[in-house]
Amino acid sequence: MSRAPAHVLAVGALLAFALAGSGCGLEGVEARALWLDSTVDGGERRLHVYDRGELWTLDVLGPSAPIEHLRLGPKGRGVLVRAGTRAGAWVDLEDQRRLLLQLPPVTIAGPPRVQLSSSGTALFWIADDGGLELVPLAPGLGLERREDDDTIIPLRAEGAYDWAQGASAAPVLLAVGDGATRLELLRYPEQDAEASAELGLGEVAVVEGLSLPVAPSEARSCELLADCGVLVAMDPAGRRVIFADGESGSWQSVDARTPELSGALELPAALVEAGGEGGVGLLHVVDREVSIWQAGGSMHRWDERRGSVDSFPLFVGGPYWWFVADEGEAVVLASIAGPVLRADAEGLEPLSLETSPCTLSGEPVVSPSGTWVAWACFDESASASASFTSGALIRVSPSGLERLAGVPMVPLALDDDGALLLHSVQTVYLDLLDGVESQDVPRSLFVLSGDGVLTRVDDLEPAPAPVFPGTSEIGAYIQAVALPR
Repeated sequence: MSRAPAHVLAVGALLAFALAGSGCGLEGVEARALWLDSTVDGGERRLHVYDRGELWTLDVLGPSAPIEHLRLGPKGRGVLVRAGTRAGAWVDLEDQRRLLLQLPPVTIAGPPRVQLSSSGTALFWIADDGGLELVPLAPGLGLERREDDDTIIPLRAEGAYDWAQGASAAPVLLAVGDGATRLELLRYPEQDAEASAELGLGEVAVVEGLSLPVAPSEARSCELLADCGVLVAMDPAGRRVIFADGESGSWQSVDARTPELSGALELPAALVEAGGEGGVGLLHVVDREVSIWQAGGSMHRWDERRGSVDSFPLFVGGPYWWFVADEGEAVVLASIAGPVLRADAEGLEPLSLETSPCTLSGEPVVSPSGTWVAWACFDESASASASFTSGALIRVSPSGLERLAGVPMVPLALDDDGALLLHSVQTVYLDLLDGVESQDVPRSLFVLSGDGVLTRVDDLEPAPAPVFPGTSEIGAYIQAVALPR
């Protein structure tokens, strides 16, 4: 793989990168992963990148670096690095562009103030004065820069905004403001072809007089299925929004085609009856006319166009995890006991109904298309030292469930051929390193092929350091994202 010549950027005196050479070809997973040295040699620390079977590094220069906040984008294209209170940079891992940034201060609790859109094409945040600011990440847009420090001047929408979130497959932002009473769908520039046009945030639809959630809370994992879900969801194209009324909790709908008809969403009788007294929970909107729900211990697919509800029960207990996949067009629901369901605009079906005992499971990983799922199970008889000596990997696909026993492993990314990037672990208990509390201390990096061949690809020396991906109190050693083919 060829790489651009080394080049350097700086944010004040705190942050600088220089691209180091690429490594030799390794066993390949269609994924990107990055980790940071935990030791300093001559005042330098390196970001290591695994990129579809290649290893290469970004040198972090200066004794005060690296910074505690380092976040790989949701599509794996780039990494957001923070330096101090406000300085930061977006580093594109495909074309090595560096966008220097002035960011709002890091928040102590709650979700990161600086958000990455689900499509990975924009950074955005609510400014101190309530305005919405956004930096599009597409190349060739000719963004303005400040003369004094060369940082990007973000695009801006004036107003009193409360929160925002991005669409899965379109350059559209859902922005909520005026005390959660106003909903805006805003379009931002994404393609090179738009570079010649006037850069800005364009209105797709605006609806006022609503009672929206005060925050876009979501529960991606839950002990009881009834506790899984979101309060607001947008279809991949950013044209349809379903949300829970902030006062009554009833479900509401906004369609960009007919914003004047926004209001209560009448759920079908089959869905209401399935929920009973426990009600229904929204998982995602996979299409303008198709949404995915949970109710009564089952997953439900509501097709408004056809007036139909498809349902499939989960016959086992939790904990459960669910994921949005396939560019926002599918939902995957998994129990660590084994069964996995997948729903999209075309239907709802099980990937597997096989079961397998699992305790002390780690978070599952899902392939980009949502047709493969994998997670780790650890030996529940481990000693107090947490030196786990055995574990198992569960990998599920339309071909069924496979259980692979061996040393404890943590899955990092899973591609659409079933190849898995993972690392072995020293301990799954909480540990403290470089002042960051973390768990799943890694030993070595591995690739497990789709046909079950395990290959070590890196000894992880120097050892990775835990960093904060956002504002989580728990650090991450290695961040990874599977890439669509």
